[in-house]
Amino acid sequence: MARRTSNGIDPVRGRPAEGTATAAEGRPASNGVDKSKVFPTIGRTMIDTATNLRIKAGATVRVFERITERDKTRVSRFEGLVLARKHGNEAGASFTVRTTIAGVGVEKVFPIHSPVIEKVEIVSSPRKVSRAKLYYVRELSRKRVREKTGIAASSERPPIQKPEAKESPEAAA
Repeated sequence: MARRTSNGIDPVRGRPAEGTATAAEGRPASNGVDKSKVFPTIGRTMIDTATNLRIKAGATVRVFERITERDKTRVSRFEGLVLARKHGNEAGASFTVRTTIAGVGVEKVFPIHSPVIEKVEIVSSPRKVSRAKLYYVRELSRKRVREKTGIAASSERPPIQKPEAKESPEAAA
C-alpha cells in the first residue's frame, strides 16, 4: 500500500497516491474550497472585452486607476501611448503606457486583470503599426511618434483657435 499524507500525495513518488479521488486526474484535491469566494477578483477582469481587444501597440489610452492613501481613495488618470501588450489574455497579461509629464518620459505597466484599474478608455487607435512592441518610440520626439504610428495630430491635441476680431462700427464707416 502506498504511503500518503493528509493531502493525498505519495511523498516518495510526488504524485497522488493510488486509490485517492485525485489520482485519476493527476493533481491534488482543492479540499472543496471555492477560490472565487476567497479571492473575489480571481477570474474577473476590470476591463470589458471590447476595450480589452482594442488595447494594442500604438493606441492612445486613458487609464483610470484607484489609489488608496491612508483612509482616502481617489481615482487617478494616466493617458498615453501603448508601447506594448504582453502575455495575451492570461493571468499575468499587461500593457505598457508611455506619456511625457513636465518634459520627462513616464512609463507605467498596468496588469490587465488588476482590480486597481477602474476603467480604460481608448482615445484613438492607430491605422497601422509596423511592430508589436514600440520601444523605439522612447528616442523619438512627439511629432515623429505621431508620424510613425499614423495617429492624426488632431486626435492627440486639438489646435488652438484664436477668436476672430470683431470689426468696430467706426472702422466700417
